[in-house]
Amino acid sequence: TFIIINYCAHLFSLHLQTAIHVIMQSTKYICRLCFAQLDSGFELIGDYMKKILEVLLINVNFAVSENPAICRNCTDLAWRAFTFKSRCISTEDIILSYAVVKKVTSLDMKWIYNTKIACEVTENDYVCRFCMACVGRRQLFVLGK
Repeated sequence: TFIIINYCAHLFSLHLQTAIHVIMQSTKYICRLCFAQLDSGFELIGDYMKKILEVLLINVNFAVSENPAICRNCTDLAWRAFTFKSRCISTEDIILSYAVVKKVTSLDMKWIYNTKIACEVTENDYVCRFCMACVGRRQLFVLGK
């Protein structure tokens, strides 16, 4: 089974390289993430964007194209995902720092919000677990337990 999977992956890789070669003959650049043909509104993928994609765990083989490019839409989506992930990591660091200080495994998000933000949260308000924003009931999505 492992040999068959490797063989299929190899065939797919060859097919992908052939498809990229055919597209590259008809247009100068394609977006390395969504395969959109690019005439304008793109940038070549540099070290900065490679690092963002790496942080987002998007594994891109840049060796299959000479000048890998990325369209504006994919740049925007990658940046928004990177910003969201960074915000979640920052919030998690804040929560863990309070958990260590209080030596507990479960914390009241309202207490952290009141302490960190120095703003009163009422009992009708909720604190977003990802961004530490105070949200009303209409904006609430409860994570499964």
